[in-house]
Amino acid sequence: MSFKYTKNFLSHFIVLSVLFIFFFQMLSDLIEAIYTMDLLNTTLDAKVLGIAFLFTTPLLFVFWKKVPNLFLKIIGLIVITFRLAEPFVRTPLKIILGGISVGSFLLFLPAYMVQMKNSESSIMGFLFSLSIGSSTLLILLFKTLNTSLDISMVGYTQSIGWILGIGAGIFLFSVKTPLITGEDPSLASKSNIPESPIRVKNKILGSITGLFSILMLLYFAYNSPAVFTRWFEINYFGAVITLSIVYVTAIGISVWKPHILANIKKLHLLIWNLIFFITLVVMIVLNQTSFINVNNGQVVIAYPTPWYLQILTYFNLILSPVLFLNIFMFIQNLYQVPMKNGRLIGSFLLNELVLVILIFALIFSNVWGYVEPISTYFRGLIWVPFAVIGLYTLLIIGLPKFAWNKNILDFKHPSNSFKSAISAVFLIVVVLNGVWAYMTLPHPVNVDGMGTTSLKIMTYNIQQGANNTGDKNFDAQLALIMEIDPDIIGLQESDTTKINTGNTDVVGYFAEKLDYYLYYGPKSVMQTYGCAILSRYPIQNFYSFYTYGDEDEIGSVFCEVVVGTRIFNVFVNHPAGSAEAKLAHTVAMLSLADELENVVLMGDFNWRENTPYYALVNASYVDTWRTKWPTGIDDLGLEMTSTIDHIFVSDTFSVLDARYIPEPESQTDHPAYWAEISW
Repeated sequence: MSFKYTKNFLSHFIVLSVLFIFFFQMLSDLIEAIYTMDLLNTTLDAKVLGIAFLFTTPLLFVFWKKVPNLFLKIIGLIVITFRLAEPFVRTPLKIILGGISVGSFLLFLPAYMVQMKNSESSIMGFLFSLSIGSSTLLILLFKTLNTSLDISMVGYTQSIGWILGIGAGIFLFSVKTPLITGEDPSLASKSNIPESPIRVKNKILGSITGLFSILMLLYFAYNSPAVFTRWFEINYFGAVITLSIVYVTAIGISVWKPHILANIKKLHLLIWNLIFFITLVVMIVLNQTSFINVNNGQVVIAYPTPWYLQILTYFNLILSPVLFLNIFMFIQNLYQVPMKNGRLIGSFLLNELVLVILIFALIFSNVWGYVEPISTYFRGLIWVPFAVIGLYTLLIIGLPKFAWNKNILDFKHPSNSFKSAISAVFLIVVVLNGVWAYMTLPHPVNVDGMGTTSLKIMTYNIQQGANNTGDKNFDAQLALIMEIDPDIIGLQESDTTKINTGNTDVVGYFAEKLDYYLYYGPKSVMQTYGCAILSRYPIQNFYSFYTYGDEDEIGSVFCEVVVGTRIFNVFVNHPAGSAEAKLAHTVAMLSLADELENVVLMGDFNWRENTPYYALVNASYVDTWRTKWPTGIDDLGLEMTSTIDHIFVSDTFSVLDARYIPEPESQTDHPAYWAEISW
């Protein structure tokens, strides 16, 4: 069957691509807003009901039989309007505006599918695959341009989102149905003839379930290269350029050489998926470290990821275009059977429920100590949602009567103008991704430190990059750091590379703006709250260490900072939980620091001066605050006698100055603290 690109096809392509971009953005912001607001209270409250916006599909029973075409356009405009308004509001309102946009998209998509029910199945498969692939590639670009923060969602560069939204809104009113080749209108009446005896409800359910599996994987990881950098410690530039190249290659093959797709057999697709999902789950599990459930004095040290596991990650990224082949297959099968409205709505509703369950499963693997008794069962099980997605994806593809490429498109006769245009655009995207990924890597100035006799050290709990009201606050926190101008920074609650916090990378963002050396610390697959070290001077011999935890994964970090001929042994800590867990961490930290010189112990220790943990540390190391201000009150009258954020150093150092910046000036829910030491 030959295919001709028409203005109508291009209109559908633009509308779907933009709406999928907005869906991923608003879903990410919705979940992040709910999590951040509940993080302030470390418990679930009424804000979690914002998740109800993901269950809007049954409303279609009320609306679409009356004004289906007008309804579709109105809902599409609601998706766009609330997406464009959402970045301007505070976090509590993001739950509402982002939720309305996501909920409207989940109304739009099934309504759109029904409106297109007389379209040719392979064209619809190609349209969805191309649109979702394009939206993924553009999201990669938007995140790369701003070091993991979507550039179309912040500042004056929100104009990018407005251009996309206004353009999609205009094209939304020009799309026509059904979507056929433009050469043979009779195909429209033939598209819904079943090609196999598989039951209609199973084919609709299987197709929608397969589509949701891909959307979930893209949301969870594959449209955010920082995930692979922080989960598996591969190079950020490598992750960006690998994903960009394989995605563009997949799009290019589908546009220019579709006969290659025609030669892929269903068995080949099944094997490709099997290898892809096995490598994904295996690399998550192998990058995890032992979880210490019993307080037996055990300390687990995790060194940087070995080269062979990094190769496994790159191999998985190279396999990832199978996601878009899957979309082609699932949508093609959906349009090979009569579109039953009730079956479609039921399939969406079931998969929306699965989406919510898997979102909670990922979040509970992080906050397993806070939502008892349910969350405790998810400790260490971050791999489970990915295994579940892989399992039912393989089961759907493996259904005996689930077709693949029965009507593969023939592109022998169309004009090359569209193919050339889209290829040029995406090649530009690859180049931009590569250039900006390199430019946004930290490029530290080679400071050797010779002749240096003092250091300014800062400890900073950044609360996942949010301020004390829950608003994302990367730039204000960065401005505070730049004002203080520390030489070494210890960050806590810095693990933002997860869906809880939008798969952003606050450590990489700070390091790029400061041009500092960095050690990210515990990998995100360990689901700690994160510790990291940034340094003006070179770092070496770094590792993470884990101790007994009964509420959080207690992951801390160590590195050597080289200043001239002197080596500083720096520990950044964030213990939490019971007295037993805090004591286990304190003993382990002191044992690792034993016999080392030039030691710096800093962090949010979650204990105060009147505790036995403080006494243990202060017996061997100097409390910088109390050394500079013995009464606990500085020369400005600031009293900090019950703080939990500390910097201790070896007694060979002198303390020149020490300052706390209390909230809200600290731009987080903790005071920022810095001390200047000399030798």
